[in-house]
Amino acid sequence: MKKVILILILFLSCYFIYNFTKDDRVSYLTLGDSLSKGTTEYGVVNKGYSNYIKEYLKENRKLKDYNKTFTSNDYRILDIIKILSYNEKKDNYSLNRLIKESDIITISLGMTEIYNKIEKKDQNIYTYIDTMINDYTKILDYIKKFPHQEVIILGYYNTLGVSNDIFDYANYKLEKECKERGFTYIELSKTLDNNPIYFSKKNTFIPNIEGYEKISQIIVEKIKNNWYNIQCNFITMTFVMAEGEIKMKKNIHPNYVEATVTCACGNTFKTKSTEENIQVEVCSKCHPFYTGKQTLGSKKGQVEKFNKKFGFDTQK
Repeated sequence: MKKVILILILFLSCYFIYNFTKDDRVSYLTLGDSLSKGTTEYGVVNKGYSNYIKEYLKENRKLKDYNKTFTSNDYRILDIIKILSYNEKKDNYSLNRLIKESDIITISLGMTEIYNKIEKKDQNIYTYIDTMINDYTKILDYIKKFPHQEVIILGYYNTLGVSNDIFDYANYKLEKECKERGFTYIELSKTLDNNPIYFSKKNTFIPNIEGYEKISQIIVEKIKNNWYNIQCNFITMTFVMAEGEIKMKKNIHPNYVEATVTCACGNTFKTKSTEENIQVEVCSKCHPFYTGKQTLGSKKGQVEKFNKKFGFDTQK
């Protein structure tokens, strides 16, 4: 029991010392279309969802730096692919480098393309969505090359009053790609679909202030839960180690069996070993340290032959 307590104290001490001394502030990057930029329903740029996330991180002393340079009302998925492919710079920033150095990334892309196709009543919209998501994966695969705390992808929602089938299909495809890469997919349709609370104008996916706040709340909740899970996993691992319950890999360790130890003096006793039979020359029954008597032991073999050959009497 004392050993368990000591292990717990050691691991928890290391955990708290590490958390209090490390610089756990994050670099936050948002990129994408007008949602990421924070464009209002009246066409001007105001506080978008990323601004609210920035404020949350700053209030909790988690923010190192924040960048929304690569956001624009005009950005489409193919635009971001082009920027990454040619390492194009904007305001002296490189998106390639920002992605590499960021801890948290939020992305909103594809909404403009889907809305344009619906408004044009494109009969091949499902085929287009397949192609669009396939292009999107090129951006996701580039981001996947680098380690990040969080990569958060916003899903699609319907404010056009049309059937949800198109949006459900696009969300299904996007969520599947996110899960395959270990990214966080944000489901927005259940909250935002045709909800007048979050949209001041009809037939636009641009939310009002309340809408942006709601999106940011959903994302922040995901971030908080993921950070909480990381901490819980560490503490759980500590308790498991303290109880000695960490399981070894199977089929790589020798069997640990009961063994019979036989001494040259004739004494035998049981112990645990990877071998069933063990031969020793001295034990606690014959060693002078335990018996208090000096004895002369001779092992049968070459010594016995030598004594017999030259007539030495070992019994004297």
